[in-house]
Amino acid sequence: MHARLSIKITPADVGERVSVRSRIPAGPGEPGHTDTIGYLRSWSDGRLCIERRDGERVALAETDVVGARALGPEPQRRSRRLPQQMTGEPGSAPHAEVAPHTHPVELARLALEEAQHPDCDPLTVQVAIWLVRASNAVVVTATDNLRELDLSVSAFNVLMTLRNTPGGVLEPKDIAVRLLITGPSVTGLLDTLERKRLVERQPHPSDQRRRLIQLTPEARDVLRDNLTAHYADLAGMLKALSSTERKQLVGLLRRVGGATPPMFDDSE
Repeated sequence: MHARLSIKITPADVGERVSVRSRIPAGPGEPGHTDTIGYLRSWSDGRLCIERRDGERVALAETDVVGARALGPEPQRRSRRLPQQMTGEPGSAPHAEVAPHTHPVELARLALEEAQHPDCDPLTVQVAIWLVRASNAVVVTATDNLRELDLSVSAFNVLMTLRNTPGGVLEPKDIAVRLLITGPSVTGLLDTLERKRLVERQPHPSDQRRRLIQLTPEARDVLRDNLTAHYADLAGMLKALSSTERKQLVGLLRRVGGATPPMFDDSE
């Protein structure tokens, strides 16, 4: 039996350490909420600002908050010193090569992982870690921007795929191929978007068992009104990269196994 959620903080708790659960857009199989723990820095004009331990500040709409409570001061962490081979002491580094300018903390962690398994290639692990970090950064930014539209990132990707298709019509299986997701996942996303009146299913002209998917006028209005902010956010994330570096990045990412849709495979 789940405990009933309640909001037990007020603007008077600014400065206190809190735990806040808020709603987020979610597709099939995705959680419909997220938990944020940190210090409540401000609460005004219907928005809360929470500063996490790492210094990141998270803005939440008051209307999205479904539960919150004060936590009190952060408990002191007891340090337990373990042998160097178990923790990766600061100053240690892998024997194999890694990317230049790697932070000492990351070097120590890579050294520990290398020491624990003979098949570990620290540079390969490092690449995978930074791919995941970059992907998460994109998803977090997109999720924050889509919250007011009540759309998940996956649902928004479906809308953009249809918008960027000549004729604006695709079968569900084509959407799955382009987004590198499964057929059942596409079905769930389309069900959600259809309920929101953002896509519509039409019979296939030559096979009644198949369906064609297209955007509704409402979806086109939503995209038109929000794409300027969307593209500005993307540009902001990559502002540290020059045009040449962005081209190089795309070229490298294309070569990551499984990243390229089958339709782009030159061998076909």
